[in-house]
Amino acid sequence: MEKSSKKEVIEEQLADKAEHEKKKKALESSQNFQVAVVLIIIALLLIALAVIIIVKNAQNNFKYSNLDFKREYDSQVLFYNTKLLAIDDSGQEAGYISFSFRNDPRKLSYIPVETSKIYFIKNNVTYVSYETTNKTEEDSGIASAGLGLFLRKVNNIDTKSSFNDPSFKNNTSFPYVNCETNPKNTVIMFINSDETKIIQDSQNPNCYKIMFKDSEMLKAAERFELAILEQIKATE
Repeated sequence: MEKSSKKEVIEEQLADKAEHEKKKKALESSQNFQVAVVLIIIALLLIALAVIIIVKNAQNNFKYSNLDFKREYDSQVLFYNTKLLAIDDSGQEAGYISFSFRNDPRKLSYIPVETSKIYFIKNNVTYVSYETTNKTEEDSGIASAGLGLFLRKVNNIDTKSSFNDPSFKNNTSFPYVNCETNPKNTVIMFINSDETKIIQDSQNPNCYKIMFKDSEMLKAAERFELAILEQIKATE
């Protein structure tokens, strides 16, 4: 009886130990599963974050017309910025010149540019000529100031405002200028029209007409600027 009792105790202890080991393995298995689930969730979150960063980067940085653009905010105003490599008179690299657009350049492609080549007569002032009604257009100030700044940056072009209105013939501050009056100067004319496009005057190839409808003066001006940058990139 005593031997039988000892045997039973040993068997009971072994059974308890086996049960304990079984529970221990089950707990470890459960913990391992939980760790694996957590690691999978972390991995999925990291992948999702990476995808968001890639998508956002693709939205903010893009290439158009062989130009690299970046969407950036300045004082809560969205700009589309790009840059060109500057070359000095000796042919050496001289850093980069930055250009800013208020409109997405990809959305300006609908504006036709009907010119063979945009050329500026050097050493002579370039006239930017307006109709008197242009100044009442929305964003007219941004369009005119932006174009002047752009031309100074791109080729150190000196610009002067003028009007395509005979009443300004004797005005020394804002002269009367159009495609016929100043053949020795490059002339850029802003013209209200029933369509938005950029054309080269058929009689004076140094005169460019930025024609725009409704409130598209700024879009037309920036399309003209973009055409100049595209022309420069094509020659690099």
